[in-house]
Amino acid sequence: MRNVDRGMRNGAGAFIACLLLAAPVCLAEQAPIPAAELAALEQELEQGLTRASKVEVRMACKSVARQASALLEASPEAPNRYAVLAVLFQCQKRLLWLERTERNRKALFATCNSLSKAPDEYAEIRLEADLLVSERDLAEAEATVTQRVKALEEIIEKYRSTSAERRCLTIALQLASQHRASDLENKIEKRLGKGRFAGDHEIIATKPLADLNTVFSRTYESADKALLRFPSDRLGHQYLVIFWSTKPKGSEGHEAFLARIREQQERFPGRFEVYSFNLDEMPDAGKKILSQSGVKGTALHLPGGSRHSAYQAYARRDPVAFLVNAQGHSSLNQAQVPDLGLWLDDERYVAQLRSLYIGDFLVGSAEEASQLKSELQAIQSCFTLPPLRYRLTPKAELDGYRKAEKLCNAAIKKHSQAPDLWRVRNRRIIALIGMGNLAREPKYMAQAVEEAKGMLATELPPGADLVARFCLAKDALWEEGAIPGVLLRDFIDAEGGDKAPPKALAAAAVLAIEGNAEPMYQDYRQQFLCLSDEDHPDLWPVLSLIRDRHHNHRMFWGNPGRWGYSETQRYKGRYVVSGVATPEKANRMLQGTLKDLDGRDLRIPQDLRIPQDLSGKMAGVVFVEPPEDASARDVCASRMKTFTGQFSRQGVPVVVAFLSEDKNIVKSMVKDWEGAFRVAMVPDGLRNPLVRRLGILSADRIPNPFLLHSDGAIAWWISGLSYTVARTPMEGPVSAAIEINIDKVRTDRLFQPLAKGDYQRAVSLLNSHKGGHWAAERFQVRALAYMGLNNWEAALTDIDAALSQRAADSRHKRAISVGEAEMHFAKSTILKKLGRDEEAAKERTTAEQYNTWLENQPPDDEGHVEKPPSYARYGVPVGVYDDFLKRMRVGLAGEGKTTE
Repeated sequence: MRNVDRGMRNGAGAFIACLLLAAPVCLAEQAPIPAAELAALEQELEQGLTRASKVEVRMACKSVARQASALLEASPEAPNRYAVLAVLFQCQKRLLWLERTERNRKALFATCNSLSKAPDEYAEIRLEADLLVSERDLAEAEATVTQRVKALEEIIEKYRSTSAERRCLTIALQLASQHRASDLENKIEKRLGKGRFAGDHEIIATKPLADLNTVFSRTYESADKALLRFPSDRLGHQYLVIFWSTKPKGSEGHEAFLARIREQQERFPGRFEVYSFNLDEMPDAGKKILSQSGVKGTALHLPGGSRHSAYQAYARRDPVAFLVNAQGHSSLNQAQVPDLGLWLDDERYVAQLRSLYIGDFLVGSAEEASQLKSELQAIQSCFTLPPLRYRLTPKAELDGYRKAEKLCNAAIKKHSQAPDLWRVRNRRIIALIGMGNLAREPKYMAQAVEEAKGMLATELPPGADLVARFCLAKDALWEEGAIPGVLLRDFIDAEGGDKAPPKALAAAAVLAIEGNAEPMYQDYRQQFLCLSDEDHPDLWPVLSLIRDRHHNHRMFWGNPGRWGYSETQRYKGRYVVSGVATPEKANRMLQGTLKDLDGRDLRIPQDLRIPQDLSGKMAGVVFVEPPEDASARDVCASRMKTFTGQFSRQGVPVVVAFLSEDKNIVKSMVKDWEGAFRVAMVPDGLRNPLVRRLGILSADRIPNPFLLHSDGAIAWWISGLSYTVARTPMEGPVSAAIEINIDKVRTDRLFQPLAKGDYQRAVSLLNSHKGGHWAAERFQVRALAYMGLNNWEAALTDIDAALSQRAADSRHKRAISVGEAEMHFAKSTILKKLGRDEEAAKERTTAEQYNTWLENQPPDDEGHVEKPPSYARYGVPVGVYDDFLKRMRVGLAGEGKTTE
């Protein structure tokens, strides 16, 4: 008893004590312990807890506990024994609260130990047991705050991706606050604001609205009695959600507010939908007023009006409107009606996401099939290949899916006994998903689910079940209580687990985006990126998405608006485009055959005339699609000239590859710049497989530049996607990134001799190349090379030059970084070698202070520490060579081995 009392005296113990009065959990009934007996136990306990006197409650709990113990004794290995243990646990909690005896205490903790082995199905009740056991153990050990925090972190991890995760995090947040564990509090807060909780109304309502990243969620009934489930029913579409009342809390009346919404619709016709919540609880959900105002939208009921959890989460005042993007995310802001000219995504950007959500890539080609060959070819013609797929109007998309579904039905009736009929049924499922998405008719998704379940009830060859399982997982992701992590793991397990085929990994990556499961998306993305492009042409659309820096940076966030994302995401448009911190994999190649204007073959990379000196083993290819509109063609040609000029000024040969076979148009676009670059045409233009394989997008708006190594390996590239950010047109950062990446490749090569221990060669090369974006790092590498040559005076001169250059490059003179610490460590070593021990000690102290400061920065929700960047001009982030320089310095200082 002393141990229990001691635990109860501290704040955490008081909280655990509250668990002893928690209401019983209603548990699932399952054999072999008879369901009737379980139900009778639960009912008897429920009635007993409502008795008037403590004596009656105690007697009822003891009676139920005896019965539960008898059931467990009779069926000790029953698979549903944990349901009985849960009832016993509730009885024993109440008994300990009523009679704090050692006997009751031991009985409770014996049950806790048994419950701790329960599967995740019983996570809710297991959590209480784990918390009680943990508190008992910590109290008995007189644990420090650090030990308590560590124990809490272990429990948090145990309940990741379980039904009790939200409750676990909520309790842990309270305990972390009591222990003043601010780092853990921040970590939990971020967990609660992301993933499956980003659409949790109760959690959102506890946070400030300004720039809050959320998922718009829940199921609502329209004025026409249709149920709409968000975000799943509207993924791949942009829409405004509006809250308004005829008696608004704000200064603007509903007439003026709705008029402004109508103006936005007229300004951007067809670009976004409107979903309206009237707070007055009108029988028609405000549909009549909406129509009279001229706003075209869907009126949805909001029971309780401003008391509804959706209002408390997303609005908190009225009238108000916010934009939800194609991923279902919104960056909530204080504007009553956001300026959609700064927020809306390009139609092609949205169409690309929509195509993947629907699952077009899963039926990307017409497989050979003896009996169904002609039918499959006709059906497949309804599925337009990218990038032309992204140019279709929503009506054309819907028409294609409707035609495909009609052809599928006819083929199923005609060939009902065909052994490979599953190919047709797969296409029908995707067509139905597409129809539901574009027609805003949930019934089509229901039909797709029915078809999928019917398919899985039959015997199918390996891999033939993928589309059906994709459909069912998609439908389940946003059901109430769904756990995306569990659904995705089950999906992959059903497709082979560790041996799951590439198409299953691609489907899982797309489902992870839909389910807002970012860690799992990153996992599947990394696995998928290890694939060879040549072997999986059907999956090129997915590869295009996961490789595109624009998509990857903007994934899982609401739209940035004019000023970029909030500080939470630290959005810097130039850094994303340059990609120097995340270089391309060395094995990805750009190889193909183009045609020059005289019809001769131009092979890449063989015919690019790449110079063979060290600094010039590069070439550029800029893909351009001539726009249909002549004025747009002039703009595109101007951007093409800007991009090619960046290559030429750096001495890198460049080819402009036109996605057109119209020589007259091509000649008209290059007539003023003859000789500035080589000109070629891509056979079949946009329909050339090279376009899909490389992920070339919107090259008629912003040319797509590629920087190549001499063997054709891609060193850097960027697509033509564009969006408003920080007042900077996208072509500006793209143009700057060409120069940045040319310098980065050259710098990489200059540093290679140091890694190989060829210090004299390193000094020689660095002496011949000065300046550039990484001038400070070049001084630092030369200092390290001089250290390798034991030329300590020269090393000191260069390390001082490196520090001076870093200070000059640093924005606002903020130069704290791992790299700067390394410079001071290197200087300390050099000074010590020169016999200047006192100065060396000061330099080492400075370096250690920088490192201590970095180590004290709070980790993010995935456990990573954000290294505070020191930004050089043109958006080049300092720090991309930090790890390399540290390895070199440690080896040269004799503190360890250099490793590559």
